[in-house]
Amino acid sequence: MSSIKEFEHLRIPLQDIKLATNDFGDDNYISRGGFGKVYKGELVHSRGHVTVAVKRLDTTLGQGTPEFWKEIMMLSRYRHDHLVSLLGYSDDGGENILVYEYVPNKSLDMYLSSTTLSWIQRLKICIGAARGLEYLHNPGSTTQRVLHRDIKSSNILLDENWNAKISDFGLSKFGPANQEFTFLISHAAGTIGYCDPLYMDTGFLTKESDIYSFGVVLFEVLCGRLCYVNYNDSRRFLSKLAQRCYEENEIHTIVHTCLQEQISPDCLDKFSTIAYRCLLRDRNDRPPIAEIIEQLETALQDQETHDFEKEKKLESDGEVEEDGDVGDMSEEELKAYDGNDPAKPLLMAIKGHIYDVSESWRFYGPNGPYGPFAGKDASRALAKMSFADEDLNGDLTGLGPFELEALQDWEDKLKSKYVKVGSIINRGGFGKVYKGKLVNSGSRVMVAVKRLDSAFTAKFWKEIMMFSRYIHEHLVSLLGFSDEGGENILVYKYLSNKKSRLVP
Repeated sequence: MSSIKEFEHLRIPLQDIKLATNDFGDDNYISRGGFGKVYKGELVHSRGHVTVAVKRLDTTLGQGTPEFWKEIMMLSRYRHDHLVSLLGYSDDGGENILVYEYVPNKSLDMYLSSTTLSWIQRLKICIGAARGLEYLHNPGSTTQRVLHRDIKSSNILLDENWNAKISDFGLSKFGPANQEFTFLISHAAGTIGYCDPLYMDTGFLTKESDIYSFGVVLFEVLCGRLCYVNYNDSRRFLSKLAQRCYEENEIHTIVHTCLQEQISPDCLDKFSTIAYRCLLRDRNDRPPIAEIIEQLETALQDQETHDFEKEKKLESDGEVEEDGDVGDMSEEELKAYDGNDPAKPLLMAIKGHIYDVSESWRFYGPNGPYGPFAGKDASRALAKMSFADEDLNGDLTGLGPFELEALQDWEDKLKSKYVKVGSIINRGGFGKVYKGKLVNSGSRVMVAVKRLDSAFTAKFWKEIMMFSRYIHEHLVSLLGFSDEGGENILVYKYLSNKKSRLVP
């Protein structure tokens, strides 16, 4: 092992750590694992004032001094966007304390069964973790290869942007990086349910052992559950169930319920196939990490293409609400709504198949937006997307830029009051629509509540922007929204005569 002096620059006085964590106070406590406790702290560091996670190892729980120094050596030498960053350590007073960057969204295992993460987000997390593992397995010709030995969802941390970061290197082993095939003989170590059965049987550790563990994580992400469940004093393992379902062409039956309507068939096929191959008994049949990344990225592209085409089809198949006597307006009356008179807001009531205007930067955007003017010619051109730049008026007179703060009052109303929701009145490609009563200031308002699937967050904010900026008696009224708890909920004025599939 390297000399301890090599890491002296990372040493942090114990007193500074106690000050950062309020002397390991209960209010700073985050979690407890098989190694000890983790605390959140505010540390004055060479990088400035930083938020940190402080891991206080308990040597009675299995991880001792060798594991402590191994983690320091690992994270001081191996730095990557998808590995957790070590800021320092302390071994004062017999303590074994590691200080890391604080990762606010904690670990992947906490979100497996939750609806917080969409399928797209889960795919990106898997790709990030795979890139971190690729760096460990192939760091370069002059650096030792790292075999992690404990890849699992609880060791994949998530930062504020949901980027994956591999953590916990106390069980890792080193091998030469300049050899295509490397195996080490060691006593089997790892976590039950994730550990490679062949490694457990033979004691031969290879990088394919990590591949097996990563395959288990992939199925956890897909199925929304941990790698095993306790049942009648025994454990039932996800890996066995996933392998059987894949071989019987029944993998769709174990996909997490919140993902079933999000994941496309092509994406599911690619994702489940690469995950299944990771679990194969013969190590030579398991894919290298570079191939796993390639297949996951292809699956992500398939999913994004599917979502885009699905959204476009739903929008092009719909009709914009037709209300009142719009069709009876004269050409002169239509021309009056040209966007030049702030007393006459833009009127756009077009029946038929149209393009989603909010999707196009040509009409809306911070770098020079345009607003289509009303009128028969404009309506026909809009339907065909055949506007020329010279045919477009500038941004609407009297309307300032969209500001999210302007909607805060409505969000507060939704938080402080409540919506009494009744039965489902519609189901579309974006989610479900409910009829309900909004209780506000002692009165009740009939509303339509559109609960969008998490995959359509971008559409959620576009719709808020559109309906908060363009208000007219012949446009559907947006009353408010809520994005609490990862939800994407839009609240509209309820329309009893439902003529449109685009608006509730």
